[in-house]
Amino acid sequence: MKKFHFTKKSLSLLSPPTNGYVEFADTEERALKLIITAKGTKTFYFRQVIRKKPYRFKIADIDGSFSLQTIRNKTAELRLKLSQNPNEKTQNHTLEYLCKKYICDFAMYEKLTWKEDLKDFQIFLSPWFSRYLSEITKNDILALHKKITLNNGPCRANRILAKISALFAKAQEWGGVGFV
Repeated sequence: MKKFHFTKKSLSLLSPPTNGYVEFADTEERALKLIITAKGTKTFYFRQVIRKKPYRFKIADIDGSFSLQTIRNKTAELRLKLSQNPNEKTQNHTLEYLCKKYICDFAMYEKLTWKEDLKDFQIFLSPWFSRYLSEITKNDILALHKKITLNNGPCRANRILAKISALFAKAQEWGGVGFV
């Protein structure tokens, strides 16, 4: 399988194989694949193994009006949703669940900087991912702000604090600690 950065131009230059099909992988969104059949059909698929289980979903056929960013967003959303624990039945969710829900259900569609938010959550909040939302106190947030200020500077600390505030505001909008 050949891997390269998908662009409209590079995809338009691909030709169908003489028989069967050929598969390509995007280097930007690792679960995004393009399959071209011998008949010339070009189709985007989500294809990835998560927790030892293979997943494959059709995203879209290529036509003249497709948006690569929309297709990448759909692929990322599928990957994040499938990586969540399907057996989670608790009403008091973990911070990791909230971060994934925030990215998948809100940020990917409303913010151009959703990838930066995802990176910041992984860098600064990952030690708390297993904690329940009800266990995180104001003092915890203030201590984190102080730590980031010392290590990364006050501007960075304030940006992270704003992202945490937006994260918890969205959780409150979705119904508080026991959001669905």
